[in-house]
Amino acid sequence: MIEELLTLHRIEDLTANMVRESVDVIEVLHAVAADAAFEARASARTVSIDAPGRFVMPANADLIYRAFENAVRNAVKFSPPQGDVEIVAVVAPDGTWLDVCILDRGPGVSEEMLETIFHPFTRAGGSESVAGSGLGLAITRRAVEMHGGQVSAARRLGGGLSVRFSIPLSS
Repeated sequence: MIEELLTLHRIEDLTANMVRESVDVIEVLHAVAADAAFEARASARTVSIDAPGRFVMPANADLIYRAFENAVRNAVKFSPPQGDVEIVAVVAPDGTWLDVCILDRGPGVSEEMLETIFHPFTRAGGSESVAGSGLGLAITRRAVEMHGGQVSAARRLGGGLSVRFSIPLSS
C-alpha cells in the first residue's frame, strides 16, 4: 500500500514536469498482456489481446504501462477461474485516438460505483477477500488524464466489467 501511495504522490508531482518520449502504446499493451497472462495462468485464468497496428505518441512509458497494468490485474483478480480477460484496442481511422477496452466476467460493480472506483481508497463491495489497497484505479485515471485521455467503467451485459480508455495522439 505504501508503494501505491508513493506512486500516486509521484504522479501528482509529475504533472508539470513529466518526461515524455516516443512510445508505441500498442506495444506497451502487449507487454502488459504478456506479464498478466503469465500470472493469470497460476490462477487458471487467461488474458487475450486484440490490438493490431501501432499508436506512437509522446508519453511517459512507465505511467502508461502502470495505467493499463492496474486495470488488467484487477480484471484478472476478479475474474472467475477459467475466465478470460480480454484486451481490445482500436486506433481511430484518422489515427488521432486510441480506444482500449479491458473486459472481464467477474462480479462487476454496482451502477453507483462505476465512477467512484477511480477514487483513492475505494473498493467495490464484495472485494474484501481480494488483496488490494483501493489505489490502483486512482493511479490509472490520473496517469491517463496526464496524457490527455479519459478512463471509465461500465457494467457488461451478461456480467463483468468493461474499463475503457480513450487516449489522444497528443495532449
